[in-house]
Amino acid sequence: MPDNPKDRSRLLSEIETLKSRLEHYRQSYYLESISLVEDSVYDSLNRQLVTLENELNQSLDTSPTQTVEPERNNKFAKTTHLRPMLSIKDAFDLDEIRAWLNSLERFAGYQLSSDSPLHTEVKLDGLAIALRYSKSSFYQAITRGNGQIGEDVTHSVKTIKNLPLTLDPQLFNRLADEQGRLEIRGEILISKANFDQYNQSLALRGLPLLANPRNAASGSIRQLDPKVATKRPLEIIAYDFGNYLGH
Repeated sequence: MPDNPKDRSRLLSEIETLKSRLEHYRQSYYLESISLVEDSVYDSLNRQLVTLENELNQSLDTSPTQTVEPERNNKFAKTTHLRPMLSIKDAFDLDEIRAWLNSLERFAGYQLSSDSPLHTEVKLDGLAIALRYSKSSFYQAITRGNGQIGEDVTHSVKTIKNLPLTLDPQLFNRLADEQGRLEIRGEILISKANFDQYNQSLALRGLPLLANPRNAASGSIRQLDPKVATKRPLEIIAYDFGNYLGH
């Protein structure tokens, strides 16, 4: 922390400027499904803010570095997650990857060796979603929201063609919690190939083109009219449980 009041004042000013810029980008990205800057630019600004907040030992709960998504309006009903639905933390260099591996070692209670297997997956760029089932049947879809509370977008999600409306009863009964619920988490997206094909169909009809697959997927689900989602080539890829027996 700087001892000079002028240095501290300058850093505080830089923090407020970065917070304002990042919040503007976040509002556009999450509330309007519009990306104003490249991900690399946003990540760079966010890292600058983290560095300054650490230098001043100042990181408020309302800072963009501490929240998943900005608060939304009352367009959709709000629902509390069965357990927090957090976002993935970034690592940009070997030192940050090593720090992440060290945190895994502390969590697991043993040291990884050079030949320890690691499972990696491609990060999907769409809309994070929690799918809830009761008695083997799908009944609700919730966005990530702020990580604690998300939006109910069931009306649009249930139109997605590859959404399993029912699960195998035996599998469900093995995994469901004590309240008879099972939550599966995943990503709603539009593949690049399907996105290009859909845009071509729009062009042939003289209609405005969609900006990019990520915005198209997110914007389709956040419509009050489910017909929008029905018309677009959306798909769901599941990768995790939100809750299951004993968790």
